[in-house]
Formats: sequence, structure tokens, C-alpha cells
Amino acid sequence: MRLSDNAFYLLGASPYEQKYRIIDKCEDKLFEEDDNGIDYEAQQNILLSPVKRLSEEIRWFFSEDLDVYERVKDNVKLYEDAAFEMQSPLAKINLLLYSMMEGELSRPFHEVVLAIDTFYDDIDYEAVLKEINEVREVAGISDIKEVEQIEKEIERLRNDIRQVFQYVAKEIYSLCYTEDALKVAEETYNCGQYSDIATEFLGMYHLDIQNCINDTQAIIQSLFSSNHGISCGRLLDIVGPHFKEICELEAPLMEYYSIHDIMSASKEVFEQLREVSIDQLSDTNIQESVYFIETLRQLCISNSKFVEQLDTDLSQLREFSTIVQYNEYSIQLNAMIEHMQREVLYEFGHESRTLRFYNDYFLPHIVVLINKIFSSLQLSTSQKEELAGVAAYAYLHMAWGLAYARNLKLAKNNMEVARTYANKTNNREVIRGVEEQYESIKKYYNEIGDTIDSSSYSSRTSSSSSRSSSYTYSESSSSSSSDSGCGCFIALIILAVASSVGGPIGFFIGLAILGYFFNDK
Repeated sequence: MRLSDNAFYLLGASPYEQKYRIIDKCEDKLFEEDDNGIDYEAQQNILLSPVKRLSEEIRWFFSEDLDVYERVKDNVKLYEDAAFEMQSPLAKINLLLYSMMEGELSRPFHEVVLAIDTFYDDIDYEAVLKEINEVREVAGISDIKEVEQIEKEIERLRNDIRQVFQYVAKEIYSLCYTEDALKVAEETYNCGQYSDIATEFLGMYHLDIQNCINDTQAIIQSLFSSNHGISCGRLLDIVGPHFKEICELEAPLMEYYSIHDIMSASKEVFEQLREVSIDQLSDTNIQESVYFIETLRQLCISNSKFVEQLDTDLSQLREFSTIVQYNEYSIQLNAMIEHMQREVLYEFGHESRTLRFYNDYFLPHIVVLINKIFSSLQLSTSQKEELAGVAAYAYLHMAWGLAYARNLKLAKNNMEVARTYANKTNNREVIRGVEEQYESIKKYYNEIGDTIDSSSYSSRTSSSSSRSSSYTYSESSSSSSSDSGCGCFIALIILAVASSVGGPIGFFIGLAILGYFFNDK
């Protein structure tokens, strides 16, 4: 659609001029010596025909807008700015299209597309019909009877707009074209504004990139076939650059595809890559899968829906990784505690030298492992509660062993640490259970002539336990203690059996049984 194609322009006629003036204009052109190949009589017949004339009128200017055009008609560089001065949305579209076809566009392509999109939506068919009929009355041309004629001709103008867009798109770099399309999509389709001109532009862009998309997708499928069975990370290294290209090309069209029910090539490849990652996921390669998803996320960063899906995948992978690592640590931790339990039982009635060794060296290793779990994993509340029980269980177990070995100082220290862990659980039953075991030990040693200073049994935290984070523990502890009177060997047997059967809970129950015997006297 060029200005030089309009019959009003070719004859130099105004839409207000009557028939005889149009004929005179045509004769003047025919008598000119220049033979430029223009059929002026055909242009005259168009303007004199009430039906054919409408096409030229829709693409021309009237009243004040005609004055604006007359002012800038000899300088195409002014067309673009002048278009925004006009009153009629139709006139604005026309002058912008003429400016684009002349290659005089100072604004970014997407801004002009969005402006035309807005102007097109603002067209009032009834107002256009009224204005054209008023002009025709002055010119002595039969008026238009039905507004549907206006609607049909403006629909044809929409096709002209698409052709002008195609013309401009061929003159710009492909990268700029994609960026323009993305901005048009963001301002319209991504905002739920499925207007006619935006649809035309994005539909045109879709067709323009389709060959490139098809070629790139064919390359990707060939790479999938020839590299079957390799690691997901290596596959992504090979396929990634091509996938990124498709994502960037299709980024402006994701909402367009969704509305018009079109399957995107990037989504198909995206799902294939995710499927490979899922198929190869196992307990031993979680970190590799996390790296794969993070890399894939960077490749498709231009697609918000893909990024959202991958963020969900990453969250689930990290949660799975935490569970796997936690289980591995738990196995180590339980093995260490079981080993310590056996040694404490074995040492009953013997020298406390080995018990002291376990207190000084073995028990701190357990604490280091607990701290490692807290520092390296994102734990759930239930996992933190479980760890709290394990820590209290370990220290209480060592405290009882040391107490029976008559190493009162170390027994008291372990009880203090156990109490600190119990306080951090925020569980009243656990805290009460620890306090009762402390009172039982204190009473026992008071009765046999030794004393543990209760004033020194404060809520201070040992150096190892102070590094642990605050957490809660929901398991219930044992019931209150009674009198003691059982021998040490039987007491340890009760403790070992209870803890081996019931874990931390069983241990607390065992402690309650011991408390009963201690308080019995």
C-alpha cells in the first residue's frame, strides 16, 4: 500500500471536488508530455464510481486531516510525526502506512505496530460512514447506504496493513524482528488483548520464522537419535544451543500459540529434555540432575512458562536430595550410636577409661555429624524434631554409662548437654523426662555418699551443642520416675533392651524404669 497507488494522489484531486473537476484533472494529466505508464482514465473512473471510489476514500484523508496531509505531502520524512497529529484513527493509520512504505520510520517498529493496533481498535464505522457521505454530498457522488460496506473495506485495509508489516520486516535484522515481536506480544497477548492488528503481526511473525523453526527442530531430533543413551548433561551440551535458538524465536508466540491451539516446537523439545532427565534420575546422581535443570533453565530463560516448570522441578529435586542425604546421615548416625551403646554396656563394672575415651572422642563425632546435617541440608520440621531426639538420646545414654562407671563429673556434663538439647525441642514432656533422669542420678549418688551440685546444673550449652540450630521435637518422653534400688548391671540391661527396641522413645521409657528402681529406696 503506497501513497502513489491512490487515485486521489495520482490525479491530484481532492475528495471534495465534483465530477467535472475530476474529469478536468484527468485531461490535464493526459496532456502532460511525460509518459509514466499511469492509466489516468482508469483512475478517473474509480473516483467517479460510487462503488470503486470507496477503496480510495478509506485510504485517504478528509477535513482537518486533509489539511495536515497537504502541509507535509512534499516531505515524506514528516509523515510519521504528522500522522499522530491527525484526528481520525483511519487517517493516522493511512499516513503511518505510507511513511513505512517510503522507508521513513524513526520510531521502533514495535511502537508503530502497537500504535496502529490502537488506532485500528478506535475506528468508529458509523463515524467513517457519516464523514464519507458528507464528502460525497459536496462532490455530487451517490452516498453509501450500509455501514457493512465500510466494515468490509476496512477489513481489506487490514490485509494492506499486514503487507506493509511484511515489507518492513524484510528490511530489519532477524534479531530485531524477534525483539519487536516479543514486545508486541508482551503489550497485547500477554495482557489478554487479542486485538486484530496484533494478531496479524504475530501471525505474520509465526509464518516468517516457521522454516527456521522446522530446520532447527529437525537438527535436534537427529541429535536425539544419534546420541541415545548418553548422559543428560552431555546431551544438553549437544542439543542446548539449538534448543535455545528455538526458545528465543518462539518466545513472542507462547500466548499466541495457546490461544490459537498451536503446538510449539520448543515445548516439544523441552518435554523431551525433561523426560531424559527424569529417566536418568537416581539416588546417586541427584546433583547432576540439579545441574542439568539449572542449565536448561538458563537456555530457556526467554520462556516464562518453561522457567516456572523448571523452578518446580528444582524445588522437588532439592527436596529429594535432602531426603536422600538425610537418610544417609541417619544410617551413619544410628550406627555410631548403636556402637557406643554396646561399648557402654560392655564397660559396666570395669574401669571407666574407655567410657571416658568415648565421651571425649566418639560422642563429639556424633555431634559433628548432627551439626553437619543441620548446616548442609534444608530440613523439614519433622526431621529437625527427629534429630533433637537423637542428640538427647546420645548424651543421656553416655551420661548413664558414665554414672554407673562412677565418673560423676563427665556424667553431669553429659546430662547438662542432654538438658540443653531437650530445652531446644520446646517439648515439655521431653524436657520433663530429662529433668527427672537428672534428679534420679542426683538422688542415687546422694544416697551412696557422693554429691552432684544441683546449682551447677544450669541451662548453659556445651561447645558442641551450641553449634546446633534451634528446633522442636514432638515425640513423647517417659513417665515420672520412682524409687531406685536395682543393681547397675540389671539397670543397663533394661536400658539397652528398651533403647534397641524403641529407639529414642524406648530409651526414655528405659530411663523411667530405671528411675522407678532408683527412687524405690
